[in-house]
Amino acid sequence: MGGDGSGSHMGPGKLSVDSVPGVCIIDSFRAGKLFSSDNERMEWAQFTVRDDNGTESFRVNVAWLSCPYGGYRPLWRCPQCNRRVEWLYGLHSRLACRHCFRLCYTSQKEGRQGRAIARMNRAFDRLDVDDEGYFYKPKWMRWATFNKLVKQGQDAEMESLAPLLDRFGVGELLAELEAE
Repeated sequence: MGGDGSGSHMGPGKLSVDSVPGVCIIDSFRAGKLFSSDNERMEWAQFTVRDDNGTESFRVNVAWLSCPYGGYRPLWRCPQCNRRVEWLYGLHSRLACRHCFRLCYTSQKEGRQGRAIARMNRAFDRLDVDDEGYFYKPKWMRWATFNKLVKQGQDAEMESLAPLLDRFGVGELLAELEAE
């Protein structure tokens, strides 16, 4: 019974935030859309959602949080649950946060092997590589950081290859070689 990835609540059919059109409040803030003509902070914004079912117009409240070192940070108030969020998504002629639509992040849908590959790429992307594929320490990096990144990348690489190695019976051989 079971198997790799069985029982996961993030099935392949679940929508991710990348597959649904969304609006970020930071983009609206930087574009100056959250201030009136006399430079006062707006308490709401108007949005139009277009999809197969037609066009729907929404009025969304804006919450202004005071920052600890001064200034204010804008956040949307979700029209469905009143939660303060940075992103709102348009789906089924509705505008709501990812929690109301039960959207997940793309990384949550990846399996164990995919997450290991992503970890390996993150570690190795910080290192310099020559034409033959050897890693070199960047000029600004400390040796301890370089060694840690190489180890993290190699561990993640082995974890991503583990299902393949186990399938062909190479996993036990490598474990014996590492034990010696």
